[in-house]
Amino acid sequence: MIYLNSDRTEFINNDAFIGCGNEVREDLNREYHAPTAQELYDFIDSQPTWDSVPADAYDQLADLCGVGYTEEDSLETLMDRCAAALEEK
Repeated sequence: MIYLNSDRTEFINNDAFIGCGNEVREDLNREYHAPTAQELYDFIDSQPTWDSVPADAYDQLADLCGVGYTEEDSLETLMDRCAAALEEK
């Protein structure tokens, strides 16, 4: 899972919370949040390349949008499916 900062320009993943200590965890929780489907879609869409985003973010996006996605699907197909799902909401 990835988390976005308040202006949705940076991300961290679950690994940032492992062994970081309570004080750091509290700071991370203040600065980063679990994104909505639209926030995550917009963030991914704004990146220069598909590889700029960790692979698990695409699974997270598919789950948030309620669309099917397998590793055999292209990322473009996933983004198209998610765009359609977001338009329906």
